[in-house]
Amino acid sequence: MNRLMKYLFFTIFLVAQGMDGLGQIDTLAMFGVTHEQEAEYRKWLDNLYEVGVKVEGDSIYITEETRRVASDSAYRLLIYPQTYDWTAANALFKQMQYKIAFWYLINIYYSDIDQRENVLKYVLTLEEVFAMDKVLISVFYTYGLLDPEVAEIVNGKPNIHHPEIVEQKLASVKEIVQYILAYRTQNAKK
Repeated sequence: MNRLMKYLFFTIFLVAQGMDGLGQIDTLAMFGVTHEQEAEYRKWLDNLYEVGVKVEGDSIYITEETRRVASDSAYRLLIYPQTYDWTAANALFKQMQYKIAFWYLINIYYSDIDQRENVLKYVLTLEEVFAMDKVLISVFYTYGLLDPEVAEIVNGKPNIHHPEIVEQKLASVKEIVQYILAYRTQNAKK
């Protein structure tokens, strides 16, 4: 079984078990997962849900991922291509760079009305494995404020020139989240 499949089975198990059964050696062995791999998967999953920029009281917290985006111009080229498309998003999913891939989906949804239904279908399919509302909000607050369409990076900090674009992309995220919540409500009735 390849690494991606192992991870997906493990993630589905995490979701189904509420992460309570992970301490059981038999459970880990059943999936061929070592304790070290479990720690790696947990770290990966925590990162997926981690909000890149968070304001709490008088403090602003910025994750390593967001710092990297702000300081590494080559990395920004990966995160913010000239155009966002399905081919690149799929390649990122295959490389398990989900956070960046979801950023691509947000931008496809935002920029291509004809692709919105496809993005929604994809996101709703993954809702079975991830809490997609949390993922999309995390992704937006990791990459949205550093987007070159929105801001210029000066000395590692965003100088926002187009707050209206940030608001439009946030509105796209909110719209997708509304679909996710409606989907959950519909499935809860079944």
